[in-house]
Amino acid sequence: MTNEEIRDQLQQAIKGERVMLFMKGTPEMPQCGFSRQVVSILEEMQTEYSALDILPDPRIRQELSEISGWPTIPQLFATSSPRCTSPVSWPRRWASSSRSSSSSRQRRPRASRRRYR
Repeated sequence: MTNEEIRDQLQQAIKGERVMLFMKGTPEMPQCGFSRQVVSILEEMQTEYSALDILPDPRIRQELSEISGWPTIPQLFATSSPRCTSPVSWPRRWASSSRSSSSSRQRRPRASRRRYR
């Protein structure tokens, strides 16, 4: 499978599902804590979603990052209509790539310690 075919399949999955989760592992067996937490939140909210394991082929992650402009996994896409598709992620202003000095970097807000049951 070529990179273009992978990209097309990813875009079809994003556009074809109301909520699409790209994760490490599967919802039944997440392979990282962040993926596990997103699955837990979606299930707590009783949200219908589809999921795709990005681990079998490193090109999946590469193409997904190029589509979304976001390098980390998991990535959750929510579509309210066929025309409105966006990744759910940290706002860009918190994703500073500059590491020059601590005073010039914007700090990421601390994660809430609230537990989801």
